[in-house]
Amino acid sequence: MKIHKYGFVKLLEVMGNDEEVENAARISYGEGTRKVSQTRNLIRYLMRHKHTSPFEMCEVKFHIKLPIFVMRQLVRHRTACIAGDQELYFDTPSSVKTGIRSRYNCKIQDLYNKWKFGCFGNENKDVDMSHIKLDEYYTPLQIGTWFYNRLDDVQTHIPYVMKKALNNQTIPHYLGSDIISYHDMIISEDRYNKKRKDIMKMHLRRCNEKTHEIEYTHITDMWQTGIKDVYRLTLDNGKTIKTTKDHLYFSDKGWDTLENVINLKTHKDNSVSSWKSDTKFAVNGIPSYQNKTWLSNEVYTNELADDEIGTLANCSKHTIRKWREHLNIKRTSELAHKISSRKQRGQKRVGGWKLSDKQKKILSVARSGEKSNFWKGGICNRSKMDIEYDKKWRYIRKKCFERDNFTCQLTGQSGALQSHHIIPRWKDENKIFDINNLITLTKECHKIIHKNNLEEQLHKHIVNGKPLKDFLSEHTEKIEWNDKTEYISSSLSGRIASNKLAIDWQSIRHIEYVGKEMTYDIEVNGPHHNFICESFVVHNSINEYSGRYSIMSDEFYLPAEADVQEQSESNNQGRGKDLDEPNKMLVLGRMVALTDQAKECYRQIANPTLLDGFYEGFKGIARELARTVLPVSNYTECIWKIDLHNFFHFAKLRMDAHAQKEIQDYASAMYELVKPKFPICCEAFEDYILNSKTFSAKEMRIIKENLNGSWVMAKYGLSERESKEFLEKLK
Repeated sequence: MKIHKYGFVKLLEVMGNDEEVENAARISYGEGTRKVSQTRNLIRYLMRHKHTSPFEMCEVKFHIKLPIFVMRQLVRHRTACIAGDQELYFDTPSSVKTGIRSRYNCKIQDLYNKWKFGCFGNENKDVDMSHIKLDEYYTPLQIGTWFYNRLDDVQTHIPYVMKKALNNQTIPHYLGSDIISYHDMIISEDRYNKKRKDIMKMHLRRCNEKTHEIEYTHITDMWQTGIKDVYRLTLDNGKTIKTTKDHLYFSDKGWDTLENVINLKTHKDNSVSSWKSDTKFAVNGIPSYQNKTWLSNEVYTNELADDEIGTLANCSKHTIRKWREHLNIKRTSELAHKISSRKQRGQKRVGGWKLSDKQKKILSVARSGEKSNFWKGGICNRSKMDIEYDKKWRYIRKKCFERDNFTCQLTGQSGALQSHHIIPRWKDENKIFDINNLITLTKECHKIIHKNNLEEQLHKHIVNGKPLKDFLSEHTEKIEWNDKTEYISSSLSGRIASNKLAIDWQSIRHIEYVGKEMTYDIEVNGPHHNFICESFVVHNSINEYSGRYSIMSDEFYLPAEADVQEQSESNNQGRGKDLDEPNKMLVLGRMVALTDQAKECYRQIANPTLLDGFYEGFKGIARELARTVLPVSNYTECIWKIDLHNFFHFAKLRMDAHAQKEIQDYASAMYELVKPKFPICCEAFEDYILNSKTFSAKEMRIIKENLNGSWVMAKYGLSERESKEFLEKLK
């Protein structure tokens, strides 16, 4: 259906019908509705009493082309279907910067509360702070009782954390003044806005659908999608996720709903009847070189050598060679020769001098024992001193390891250990063999201390009595992290050596019906509209044409002459009286001029020619930058999926006379496409929601005083049951 000059609305898919709503209702509401025998009467009963869950069983999917400013109103109304207690997988900013992986997990419901309210609580509670004394300290347990019983949120977000060691225990205690400051912060909108911006910066894991590598994306929106029927899916590796059956998942057969992927069949009570197990789901978590698709692509398509692939995957060439053999990925002789020739191209070939076995033996004898040029009759005096030094050092070092329980004092890890002088050797030679001047470190930690010149800082840290496990975290910005660092620091969220990750494929083990739970969905940046949840690769509900990766259209929305009106004096977001003809032409002329200017500017910087004045060979700036010059009147396209209940909510708001005219046009067009598919549901929606009005308590009192219930009969279009319900309202 065409909308305005360039826009359109297409109905792509419809899941369910009026009968589907009826069937869901009879299961959900039981005997109370079984007395209503006809489909029409039952659906009208559901709509009249706001029993909305049966309408969520049906869904519609649209393909829409619309201006960006209309799109902003559209995306407020969406549905999706992941349970709130499921966890999202993020990578911390430090891991993205250093390449040393550190994962952060967060439940969707907790993240949503932070997104919407700025904290873990579901509402903006006004906590009584009158009993708090400014100069006293309070424990996290006390504070957590006041603030939603969530200690982690309190410990993270009190603005000025005061830690006080009491009774030799490093337990955080918070000053009363800081607690009051924290309370003032959580009841302010600034906190909500700041928290939302922080969440939008977090690195959420997603799958590159072309390379199957794990990449990063960012959250752009979150929303609740209502209480829905939820199923628990369990894979062979033990990973589980709770979701509705209509959510999209990435399998070895591509993107599809859970119901279609496993051919899910259910009973009337929504319990699982049957499913097939030959489908494999994409999950997160294995190094890229263990993924056959990824490794095959690098070997055959990109024609890379083992050491080059190892650089990409952050591992050795020997590891790549081992996994090629394990996955049966073999190079042909032609491909091996091609790679070898490419790597040697431009290199100067150096000839070698090959020795015979006889020559090697002569050289070996000549360089050993008394025949060596360096023979000095045995061990010299200096060598004897070195041996005595080594014996004493080995003894002291062993005692140091035993005292520190053979663990690194900075990270708590074991492995390759070394002893570090707290006061450096060059500063005081008398303390070289002083065991009190030694601490145990891993080889990697010892290297980090000396490479980054942190000897003095570590000495001061120990002298001041600070916990050793806090040292690396306090100086993490000064440390030049090596991508190959293999140590693990418990004080730094369990850092591990980073290999590039890729998806794995796992078969389904079991699926079961859980019940009704609140569900959520997330919108992320493109081009791959998916994210990792509970290790599963799942899809968000809306796909929009992306100006980061594609050239934007040169189509812009211009209002018709009749729609150009003044700003309303009584409604800050509405239109007032019509403009006179000269002013209309002046406004439209300037809008056309500005859009033409933006269009030309975008073309010049995104797809330039020599005529634009740029140097020869200039291919334009990044598309993600070029699109910033385009106005919100530029057209975009999206695929939008929504259940019937939320669609009616959208239609009620956007078809209202007070809504912006442009969104009214799109909402009306979509409603006209849906109406033939759900005629009975739409009839009930028009009667009880779209064309209905609500009355205040005072207005109801006026109606009671001036109307007699005897006139409420079938001649006014009400059934006998509806007449009784109306009279009950008046009572």
